[in-house]
Amino acid sequence: MKKLASALVLGGMLAAGALIAPGLAHAAPVTWTVPATTLPDGAVVSGTFVYDTATSTISNVNITQTAVRPGAYTFLANFPGFYRGGQRAASVIAGNETWYVNTSGILAAGGAYSAARIGTGGCLSAPGGICNNADITNSVTNVTITGVGASAVPTMSEWAMILFGLMLAGGAALYVQRRQMAV
Repeated sequence: MKKLASALVLGGMLAAGALIAPGLAHAAPVTWTVPATTLPDGAVVSGTFVYDTATSTISNVNITQTAVRPGAYTFLANFPGFYRGGQRAASVIAGNETWYVNTSGILAAGGAYSAARIGTGGCLSAPGGICNNADITNSVTNVTITGVGASAVPTMSEWAMILFGLMLAGGAALYVQRRQMAV
């Protein structure tokens, strides 16, 4: 009877772990690298940014521009739709120089992504702190950017499998020990 009770408790714990663990795992934000890209006006942009597909947000923008209007885009810029980017000034106002990337098909796991549009331009209007009408004439299409995800850290479901394996090994060792004591 004790064996049956122990088996039921163990089975219940494993079932609960199997149901809970996968829900705790989620994709981490990915650092994307923009290669040196020449825009139509001769400016060259390059750098990195972090994109989180779960929240559709961009952070840690570090894009530099050389040649025409050199400078750095390090402040976040809010755009409607699939566009995300950075700007040179802390507040979003009309006239600010902005950098943008189309994130419509960006991957949660990183890898290579062909951005539909990357470019720079002035923010033409910014009601409510969102640049909703940027000048996108100084842009290029299909630039391949590469993303590197966070280092592999076991998710909760992987930890559950590790714990399950350790419990099985411990149970087997206990079983062998008891059989040897009985002999």
